[in-house]
Amino acid sequence: MTGATKRRRSASGTRALFWKRVVLATALLAAVAPIVTAVLGLWPSSPGQSQTSSVSGTANQVNQAQSQVSVGPGGCVAINDSTCGTSPEAAVERRRRAEALPGAQSAPTGTGPWLFVVYDTGDMGLYVRDGTENASRRVGIVQEGRAVYVDCYKLGWDSQQVAENPLPAMRSDRWYKVRYPDTGDVGEFWMDSGFLLPINHNGGVPVCK
Repeated sequence: MTGATKRRRSASGTRALFWKRVVLATALLAAVAPIVTAVLGLWPSSPGQSQTSSVSGTANQVNQAQSQVSVGPGGCVAINDSTCGTSPEAAVERRRRAEALPGAQSAPTGTGPWLFVVYDTGDMGLYVRDGTENASRRVGIVQEGRAVYVDCYKLGWDSQQVAENPLPAMRSDRWYKVRYPDTGDVGEFWMDSGFLLPINHNGGVPVCK
């Protein structure tokens, strides 16, 4: 066998070995890629970015990282991308979504105020008053589907007064003390609890001291 023939066979064997290694490496990469992708998916996208949503306690700061609950422009409370429609159907859907939230059956956490949403008032909205009496002055109004932040409650009208006043003038003898017009405004601002739907808690706010 000549030297040239040996060199050709050696080169041919080297090329075959090279392509076998390429094929093997490709197969290994294909097997490992899904594992790497899964691990990266669990890694936080950036330092300090939360992956959870909280709407209970300490002014109920809603984390925009999740779409489950968000407070948008004008205070519109969106639950899983719902809208602030004022129709009876929209109110029914709002309640259904609120009751399906993971914390809906749990007591409020933190120190408050806690997030509620105006519910079942149609186009009228819900008055904010400076007290819990029939003659209490109206100081503002919050529209259907908008956020209200509650600190505590106290009893106002008794059951007889409630029965004598047609809806939606009064639905409950429990009044919520609210922040109005902004969450940083603390004062004598009260709203009827019967038209306020708790968001991600069961509405069990403390009694006002």
